[in-house]
Amino acid sequence: MSELAPSGPFLIVAALAPQAAFAPNGGLTGLNGITTQIQIANQGSDQMPPMRVKLQAVLLLIAGEARGKNFTLAIQPEAPSGKRLLRQDFPFEFRDLEQASAAITIEMHASIEEEGLHWFDVILAPRGHDGEERLLTRMPLEVSYQRGSS
Repeated sequence: MSELAPSGPFLIVAALAPQAAFAPNGGLTGLNGITTQIQIANQGSDQMPPMRVKLQAVLLLIAGEARGKNFTLAIQPEAPSGKRLLRQDFPFEFRDLEQASAAITIEMHASIEEEGLHWFDVILAPRGHDGEERLLTRMPLEVSYQRGSS
């Protein structure tokens, strides 16, 4: 049976936020301002300059029958033009417990060069099993640029 069977792991939370809070046991206790859109202030030009935006991807997964197994979680950004940007991979492991979960916070410094709807795909793959990737969800980020008055 595939390690990515419908019996787990399960995605519970996937959000972009400026900040997340975790309890000492690793449980998610709060998200400070889930972000789905940002407005970039005028930089003295009608054309939006390339920007670096700092965000956290906050993900909470429940192992289900995948407890005790190793995975790679990937974030694949996609610009409004469809251009795929630098993918980031993060290995993690579910503990071998009945209620195993993984709370993952990924600090991202996204390169934003285009206005419009950006997507951040959340992809999961069992480590050591090439080609068995599964898209868990897509996190949206709408970027707008505030142009100067003429």
